[in-house]
Amino acid sequence: MSPIDLDVQQRDPDLPTGWDRAKFGEIYELAHGKSLTKAARNTDGDFPVYGSNGIVGHHDTFLVEGPLLVVGRKGAVGAVSFSVKPCWPIDTTYYVRHSEHIDIRFSFYLLTSLRLNQLDRSTAIPGLNRNDAYGLVVDLPPLSEQRRIVAKIEELFSELDKGVESLKKARKQLKIYRQSVLKHAFEGKLTAKWREENKDKLETPEQLLTRIKQEREERYEKQLQKWKTAVKEWEKGGKMAKKPAKLKRPRSFSDFAQNQSLTDMWPIFELGDLIGVSSGQSLTSKDMRGGRYPVYGGNGITGYHDEYLVSEPTLIIGRVGAKCGVIHIALANSWITDNALIASPLIRSFDQHYFKFLLEHKNLNILGSSTGQPVISGAKIYPVHILLPTLAEQILIGDTIERANSSIDELNAEINNQLLKADALRQSILKKAFSGRLVPQNPNDEPASILLERIKAEKTARSQKNTRAKRRRTAATA
Repeated sequence: MSPIDLDVQQRDPDLPTGWDRAKFGEIYELAHGKSLTKAARNTDGDFPVYGSNGIVGHHDTFLVEGPLLVVGRKGAVGAVSFSVKPCWPIDTTYYVRHSEHIDIRFSFYLLTSLRLNQLDRSTAIPGLNRNDAYGLVVDLPPLSEQRRIVAKIEELFSELDKGVESLKKARKQLKIYRQSVLKHAFEGKLTAKWREENKDKLETPEQLLTRIKQEREERYEKQLQKWKTAVKEWEKGGKMAKKPAKLKRPRSFSDFAQNQSLTDMWPIFELGDLIGVSSGQSLTSKDMRGGRYPVYGGNGITGYHDEYLVSEPTLIIGRVGAKCGVIHIALANSWITDNALIASPLIRSFDQHYFKFLLEHKNLNILGSSTGQPVISGAKIYPVHILLPTLAEQILIGDTIERANSSIDELNAEINNQLLKADALRQSILKKAFSGRLVPQNPNDEPASILLERIKAEKTARSQKNTRAKRRRTAATA
């Protein structure tokens, strides 16, 4: 039994004055839309083409006169569209054969409130069986009250829509602000005052460039000595365990970085001058053993395991798929799968948060393959040019962006909360409208029982007309 059936059974049996109760199928008829190819929809025709969730194109002819209600049959099940003009509903929809004895705008809001999507029983492609809809019980007010209800709904919805539009506008502005923070950060504008206050303590671009080259060599030499020590220990142990992997010399320092004209506040490097990347280690969801260590793929945590691959917080870059180029900082004691690249700093002057925000700003996703499965590699990202400040300024920039993002996230959460409240209020208005509690009843209104009799007579006459037309066609072909 669907939630809608439960609502009907629990509804107060005492109808408001002048209202009557009927099955949906006694009031409305749902007719199948007609297929129309995508090529035919992409015209400059005057008539809108409706799919299950609204307009999907235009055509130079129409299928049904307007005004008309269109209901999603496949896909966006139960979504209701209102076309004032003649239109073409395609085969993923039903269109409503509507009685002139009911206000069509009232029907639009009524069908919207019925939540027809809850009648979907399919397990694959969502679908609406019209016989299920026909069985729903509908409370119908007099025609005059229908019009009063519509006027009140539209008055209240108009105010509600203004508030929703303001919230959505604010959300867009926050998105722009977030991008502006990043842009200003990596143009040096966020920390311009700090640099001015500390100019006597800061290295010149020439000094910083020289130090970065020195740090690269020192870090490599330190790792080389560590590897040599590990090999000696392995040899002392009788070479029983797996031999430590041979250390690879990092990518050569770029000609660009060495030969640049140092006129800016920060020197420019190729990304490969500062980090090396390597793929994580394969671990399928089937092989994850559900331990306490998070497993990171290309787009964040994908599960948990009882072993870890990295012991410290680690900068990772999504390697494959639509999310390639997405940046995360994996927690200490994590497993990184081969869907991500592990970024290893080649220098000491490296703040993870600064580089995370910097690489997000660079949008590495655009470097993914243009054909087939998107994928990025070191070869693709190493040539990316980046500005590098001193470590102290990196940390300051990272902290400033973190604070700004935290404030933006809080505001976004509040906006989303208000949008949910607006949607709940909209549903509350509709619920009151179709239970007779939104506008007062007028005992002088013509009762809805008379409307139902007229609708019944109208449907009988249409059925008889269709039967006669079918007989004439049959006789003509005999």
